[in-house]
Amino acid sequence: MGMDMMGGMGPMGGGLEAQSQAIGGLQGNLAAFMEQVGATEAGIEIEAVGLRASARTTALINGAQQDNVIPGEIVHEAVQLRVAMAHPRGGTWTWAHLTMTAPSYRLSVNVDYDRKPDLDPPVSAKDCADELSHFPRDPGTIPDWMRPAQ
Repeated sequence: MGMDMMGGMGPMGGGLEAQSQAIGGLQGNLAAFMEQVGATEAGIEIEAVGLRASARTTALINGAQQDNVIPGEIVHEAVQLRVAMAHPRGGTWTWAHLTMTAPSYRLSVNVDYDRKPDLDPPVSAKDCADELSHFPRDPGTIPDWMRPAQ
C-alpha cells in the first residue's frame, strides 16, 4: 500500500512529520557538504512549476562566493521539498530560497506559493496544468498567472 502524499494528512500535505524529515535530511546533507568544502554560507534558490524547476546555488568558500558548486543530489533534494511542503488544497511553493551558515548549520527556508517562476522557456499553460494536477489548489488559492485561460 503506497502512501498518498497529497491527501488526508491534515493541513500540511505530507504532514508535519514528513516535512520536518525532508528538511532535516536536506539540512544534514547540506551541512556535510559545507564542512567538506569549508563553506561558511550556502544558498539554493529554486523556481518551479509543474514538472519543471530551475535552481541557482551559491557557496561562500574561503571568503569567495562560488556559484553552482552545491552537488546536484542536494539541489534535487531541495526541489523535492515541494512535495513535503504541499498543502492538500493550497498547492505548493513555486519559489524557495534556502540558506545555511556555519557554525550553526540551521537551514533557513523562505518560500512563496504564488510567485510566477522566471523559467526559460517561459511558464506555459501545460506547466500550469501539470502544477494543478500534481498540487491541486482550491479556486481561491490559484494565482492569476496559473489559471487556465477561459
